[in-house]
Amino acid sequence: MSKEDDGTEALPERAGPTSGSATPGGHVVEAFRLRLPRRPSKHSRIRRILDGLPPYDADDPAVVLRGYGRMASITMHLSSYRILLPAAAAGDDAKYEALTDLDLSGAAFDEDAPGGGGRTLGGFVSSCCPRLRKLDICFPKGLPQLVIRSETLEELRFSQADGLRTLDVAAPSLRVRISSHY
Repeated sequence: MSKEDDGTEALPERAGPTSGSATPGGHVVEAFRLRLPRRPSKHSRIRRILDGLPPYDADDPAVVLRGYGRMASITMHLSSYRILLPAAAAGDDAKYEALTDLDLSGAAFDEDAPGGGGRTLGGFVSSCCPRLRKLDICFPKGLPQLVIRSETLEELRFSQADGLRTLDVAAPSLRVRISSHY
């Protein structure tokens, strides 16, 4: 692992072989971590909404998740950057089959954003992450509802999810649900 100039950590593309791996060649990256620095906003998100505009410009930078991933754990501290999840499409084959832990902090969700593909966080977790056991969401922006259907989810944590109005979780393995300022 190496530390990049912008504070992100680059991980090797391939880790050792993993039996029963969900990826061709049997290789899974143990973890992916991304920490973005806070950036000044061109316009206040609240001001844009009050003016009847979408909360983000199409030019605003975003973190884009590809349609597949080979990591067991993803931790992203996004400092209010948008996150664009893989597009929901007919014959959808977006998969993060090895993913067991997902930790998102400060992510801004905007499913209607250009290039966003219309997939919600709940849709991503429910359809693309069949082994997900732990989901940790801290300081989400633009996440009014979360609907999750998962056979494997064991732990769900929220912190400072002030805008979350609807939480609908069907997860028979769920043992822990912790919320702080929800």
